[in-house]
Amino acid sequence: MKTKMKKQNKKTLFSALLLLIGLVIIFGVALLLKTGNFNDQSRASYGSILIGKLISDSDTTQCVGIPLPVKGKGRYRILRDKGVCTALVVSKSLAEPLVGKRVIATGILKGPYFYVKQLTLSKSTPTPTPKRTPTPTPSVSHTPTPSTNHPPLIQTTSLPTGYVNKSYNAKVDASDIDSGDALTMTISGLPFGLKTGPCSVPVSGGKITCYISGTPIQSGFFNLKVYVSDNRGGSSSKSLPLSIITQSAKVTPTPIGPPVVVR
Repeated sequence: MKTKMKKQNKKTLFSALLLLIGLVIIFGVALLLKTGNFNDQSRASYGSILIGKLISDSDTTQCVGIPLPVKGKGRYRILRDKGVCTALVVSKSLAEPLVGKRVIATGILKGPYFYVKQLTLSKSTPTPTPKRTPTPTPSVSHTPTPSTNHPPLIQTTSLPTGYVNKSYNAKVDASDIDSGDALTMTISGLPFGLKTGPCSVPVSGGKITCYISGTPIQSGFFNLKVYVSDNRGGSSSKSLPLSIITQSAKVTPTPIGPPVVVR
């Protein structure tokens, strides 16, 4: 019997304890609801600094939850991120010029109110304007206009006379006013036994000398065709006459002695 009564007493005591805990929780919630909105009293105040938009007490529609009644010298609030509002105790002369602007409030947070000592305009960091990279202007390359090309000219005006079966040597000269041009020369119409070459060309260009050599085996009057050109398309030609003759045999006269007297 006594054991049964002890169990009932423990059960009653436990129920009373649970009831007491429930009453404490209900009382605490009621007290918080009476004192105001949780969000309104957020302590995310950067120590002794609040940063946000300064609004008047008549513009609490932006705040989340039920705002606290404002006490003190003015009716203003700091509106921070996500609609969290904090009631300020601040003078009207200090706050009124900054209403609607983002401010920095320096002071002390006591209970649900922030007592403002200094209120300044928050200078938000301006978004840097990206620098425009100038578009490079393509350089215009000017193609140099080629200078006027002058044709080479044959300087030789005549050739020495040759003899049949006798060694023959001659040369033909040509030059170009464009001293850097490379020249070439051909000679045609030579009699049998004669040939062209070699040709001499200086390294700097602008000149050429071709030689004619050999032993002609026929006589006659020949009209040689000389053609000269440069490496830029200029050219000229000239006809040079060449005479090959047969050398007549020399007759040695018989010496005449004194007259012979026949007796």
